Amino acid sequence: MTSSKKKRGKQRKARKERHGSVGGYIESLGNLPAGAVIKAIADREEVPTEAAFDFFTGIGYNRQAGTEISEGHKVIYDRLIDAGLVSTLVGIANEGFIQDYQGTNHMIFLSNIAHDNDASRLEIASRIGPAISFMLDDIEPNKWWYESLTGFLNLVLNLASSGENKEEVLHILLEYEGLFKFMVQSMFFGTHRPDVVKGSKKSYPNSSPDKVDHFFQISCAASNFVHLVCEQQDEQSDDRKKNLHGIATVP
Repeated sequence: MTSSKKKRGKQRKARKERHGSVGGYIESLGNLPAGAVIKAIADREEVPTEAAFDFFTGIGYNRQAGTEISEGHKVIYDRLIDAGLVSTLVGIANEGFIQDYQGTNHMIFLSNIAHDNDASRLEIASRIGPAISFMLDDIEPNKWWYESLTGFLNLVLNLASSGENKEEVLHILLEYEGLFKFMVQSMFFGTHRPDVVKGSKKSYPNSSPDKVDHFFQISCAASNFVHLVCEQQDEQSDDRKKNLHGIATVP
């Protein structure tokens, strides 16, 4: 057997073992203290983080599909949220955003939670400022900027479009200087920012994203947010007029 085949065999075995570990951790979530789970996530332990991510993603899929969520899963969900999961995830996203996959991964994690919990949306919107500042600084973006772009745009959209408190959340988001302008510009990254297109491809060396699909997703998330902003504001309000003027004049 060649060394490359041995390497692939070891990788398959490691993935299988990891999958089993994550699955086992998910099954044990109901028996573990919520604080211990959150501490493991805060300590960047991969299996607990991935297990919690998969668990919350599954909850989100079920809710979107209108599928009944078991009482046991509801209890686990509430215990983790009440014990401070969102605060931990926001902290990791803000601190790790510039330097590793954790910030990128936790953007997606937070985006899933943003669908389900009004209080969590307010907390995320209020505390996500450092990550927003990082994303708005696109002069010399690093690979994490490119890999985080879609998740970031979807997070902003999910925060502003879900729940009974979406107007309050939207107001908080629009207080971040430059965010609305960035969302408008993002609609045209695929057609007017060749540097972003080039950088995105370099950030996925093994499987470069298809230009049309990748930037279509980016444009959709950004344009839906911009539409939401204009739709929720009174037609005669100064804020609406300001935002419409911004759309027309953003370079």
